Amino acid sequence: MHTYTFTDFTSRTFNIVRGVKQGDPLSSLLFNSVSESQLCKLIHKWHEKRRGIQIQHGRECITNLRFADDILLVTTSLLQITAMLSDLSIEAAKVGLQHHLDET
Repeated sequence: MHTYTFTDFTSRTFNIVRGVKQGDPLSSLLFNSVSESQLCKLIHKWHEKRRGIQIQHGRECITNLRFADDILLVTTSLLQITAMLSDLSIEAAKVGLQHHLDET
Protein backbone atom coordinates (compact mmCIF):
# COMPACT_ATOMS: atom_id res chain seq x y z
CA MET A 1 0.00 0.00 0.00
CA HIS A 2 1.26 3.45 -0.86
CA THR A 3 0.39 6.99 0.12
CA TYR A 4 1.86 10.21 -1.16
CA THR A 5 2.05 13.62 0.47
CA PHE A 6 1.67 16.71 -1.70
CA THR A 7 2.25 19.98 0.15
CA ASP A 8 -0.23 19.81 3.04
CA PHE A 9 -2.45 17.03 1.63
CA THR A 10 -1.91 13.26 1.97
CA SER A 11 -3.49 11.08 -0.67
CA ARG A 12 -5.73 8.12 0.01
CA THR A 13 -4.02 4.71 0.21
CA PHE A 14 -3.86 2.78 -3.06
CA ASN A 15 -2.27 -0.37 -4.49
CA ILE A 16 0.16 -0.36 -7.39
CA VAL A 17 -0.75 -3.44 -9.43
CA ARG A 18 1.63 -3.17 -12.40
CA GLY A 19 3.99 -0.88 -14.25
CA VAL A 20 6.28 1.88 -13.10
CA LYS A 21 5.51 5.41 -11.98
CA GLN A 22 5.00 7.98 -14.71
CA GLY A 23 8.30 9.69 -15.47
CA ASP A 24 10.40 6.90 -13.96
CA PRO A 25 13.65 6.58 -15.97
CA LEU A 26 13.23 2.82 -15.90
CA SER A 27 9.97 3.11 -17.87
CA SER A 28 11.51 3.70 -21.31
CA LEU A 29 14.18 1.05 -20.74
CA LEU A 30 11.57 -1.56 -19.90
CA PHE A 31 9.40 -0.54 -22.83
CA ASN A 32 12.32 -0.67 -25.25
CA SER A 33 13.37 -4.13 -24.02
CA VAL A 34 9.88 -5.55 -24.40
CA SER A 35 9.13 -3.82 -27.70
CA GLU A 36 12.45 -5.01 -29.18
CA SER A 37 11.51 -8.59 -28.38
CA GLN A 38 8.04 -8.20 -29.89
CA LEU A 39 9.14 -6.26 -32.98
CA CYS A 40 11.94 -8.70 -33.83
CA LYS A 41 9.25 -11.32 -34.39
CA LEU A 42 7.15 -8.98 -36.50
CA ILE A 43 9.93 -7.48 -38.62
CA HIS A 44 10.78 -10.87 -40.11
CA LYS A 45 7.10 -11.43 -40.96
CA TRP A 46 6.75 -7.94 -42.44
CA HIS A 47 9.86 -8.31 -44.59
CA GLU A 48 8.53 -11.60 -46.01
CA LYS A 49 5.29 -9.81 -46.92
CA ARG A 50 7.30 -6.90 -48.40
CA ARG A 51 5.89 -4.34 -45.98
CA GLY A 52 7.79 -1.19 -45.13
CA ILE A 53 9.78 1.23 -47.27
CA GLN A 54 12.92 0.24 -49.17
CA ILE A 55 15.92 2.49 -48.58
CA GLN A 56 18.28 0.84 -51.06
CA HIS A 57 17.24 -0.90 -54.25
CA GLY A 58 16.28 -4.42 -53.19
CA ARG A 59 18.28 -4.38 -49.96
CA GLU A 60 17.11 -2.84 -46.69
CA CYS A 61 13.55 -2.10 -45.70
CA ILE A 62 12.36 0.14 -42.83
CA THR A 63 9.18 -1.00 -41.09
CA ASN A 64 9.32 0.98 -37.84
CA LEU A 65 11.00 3.79 -35.95
CA ARG A 66 11.03 3.96 -32.15
CA PHE A 67 11.74 6.66 -29.60
CA ALA A 68 11.08 6.40 -25.85
CA ASP A 69 7.61 4.83 -25.66
CA ASP A 70 6.51 5.68 -29.21
CA ILE A 71 6.51 3.38 -32.22
CA LEU A 72 6.04 4.68 -35.76
CA LEU A 73 5.08 2.01 -38.30
CA VAL A 74 6.22 2.78 -41.85
CA THR A 75 4.81 1.38 -45.08
CA THR A 76 3.32 2.46 -48.40
CA SER A 77 -0.42 1.74 -48.14
CA LEU A 78 -3.38 1.96 -45.79
CA LEU A 79 -4.03 -1.76 -46.21
CA GLN A 80 -0.47 -2.63 -45.14
CA ILE A 81 -0.41 -0.24 -42.17
CA THR A 82 -3.75 -1.63 -40.97
CA ALA A 83 -2.36 -5.18 -41.08
CA MET A 84 0.87 -4.10 -39.35
CA LEU A 85 -1.06 -2.33 -36.60
CA SER A 86 -3.16 -5.44 -36.08
CA ASP A 87 -0.01 -7.60 -35.90
CA LEU A 88 1.53 -5.22 -33.38
CA SER A 89 -1.61 -5.16 -31.23
CA ILE A 90 -1.70 -8.97 -31.09
CA GLU A 91 1.99 -9.25 -30.12
CA ALA A 92 1.72 -6.43 -27.57
CA ALA A 93 -1.29 -8.06 -25.91
CA LYS A 94 0.77 -11.21 -25.31
CA VAL A 95 2.94 -9.25 -22.85
CA GLY A 96 0.19 -7.10 -21.36
CA LEU A 97 0.70 -3.99 -23.51
CA GLN A 98 -1.92 -2.09 -25.46
CA HIS A 99 -1.74 0.94 -27.66
CA HIS A 100 -3.83 4.02 -27.04
CA LEU A 101 -6.22 4.49 -29.93
CA ASP A 102 -6.47 8.21 -29.11
CA GLU A 103 -2.76 8.53 -29.95
CA THR A 104 -2.83 6.28 -33.03
